[in-house]
Formats: sequence, structure tokens, C-alpha cells
Amino acid sequence: MESSDKVKAVETLAGVTTNQTHSENFIESQKNKGKLLEYIRSNVTGNDHTVKTPFGEKPLLYSDWTATGKPVKFIEDYLATQVYPSYANTHSFQSRTARQTIENREEARHIVKSCTNSSADDACIFTGTGATGAVNMLVNLLRLKDIKRAIDRGQPPTNPSDINFCKQNRWASYECTLCHNMFKTEG
Repeated sequence: MESSDKVKAVETLAGVTTNQTHSENFIESQKNKGKLLEYIRSNVTGNDHTVKTPFGEKPLLYSDWTATGKPVKFIEDYLATQVYPSYANTHSFQSRTARQTIENREEARHIVKSCTNSSADDACIFTGTGATGAVNMLVNLLRLKDIKRAIDRGQPPTNPSDINFCKQNRWASYECTLCHNMFKTEG
């Protein structure tokens, strides 16, 4: 099945089409939410897996969705046929495959920002290590460990500049001192 056919199949299950307005799609998707959820559920890897217990074979109930989701077949199929054949590192624009992977990443960033109602002023930072990596990055960005150590030593920071995470560089933009991302403004 071609990727465009898969998109059409999901749209059909959800009761939406690319020809409808957003509000029409939303109304139709609410009507067909059960069908869409069943389709997704049936594509979750290991959905029908059982485990031996003292009480006999029981269905495996996976409940760690926050940290690690299970692979979904139609998504994995799409990645295998549409993304991985041209997948490459994103450290340079030197090859066509690297440029394609960068474009894929930026498209994903745009989709995430759209789904979370982010504005052009909001940053979408992929940590590469999931929710745990995102929490660790936030703790590091806020320097919470440094501040806690200072408080434990009886020396809490009193000057706001002691808790500043950005420094202005020679190009008049700002750089985060921890993750080294560049920003046009300090805010």
C-alpha cells in the first residue's frame, strides 16, 4: 500500500478528507473517533501478546505509555518505506539524504508546534531521548541542581543575574549557556 493510500485509509476511518475545512474535519472525526481508535489499537505492536502468570495465560497490559510508546504498524511501515531509505545524519547539508532528513525533522517540528498551538515565538526542541530527556533538559536549563546545591550550602542566589541562562554573543543574539541554542532575543 502506497503512503498516500495509507493516508486516505486513515482519513476514511477518521471520517475526514483533505477537501474539508478544519471544523468540518473535526466534527466528522468526533463522529468516527471509535473507528479510528480501534484502527490504531489494532496496529499497536504486541497488542495481542500474552504472558504466563500463576493464574494462566493473561493478556499483557502495557501501562508505561508516558515514557515509551509501543510501535504502531502503519507508522512503522511509513517510516520504513518513506523515511528510512533517505535517512542520514543532520550535521551537514552536504548530501541530498542529509538535506532530506533535515527537511523531515523540520516538518515534524512544524506538525508538533501546530498540534500544540505554538506560535512563531515558541521553540520546539527535540531532545532525542523522549520525555525523560526533556525533563532533564528543563532541569539543566533552569539550573535547578546548581540552585539546590547553593541553597544546601546556605548560599541561595540573591542576585537575579546569578540565575541568568542566556548570554549575549558577538552577533547580538543570545545563546543559552546550557544547551547552546541561539535566540534572537533574550525572552
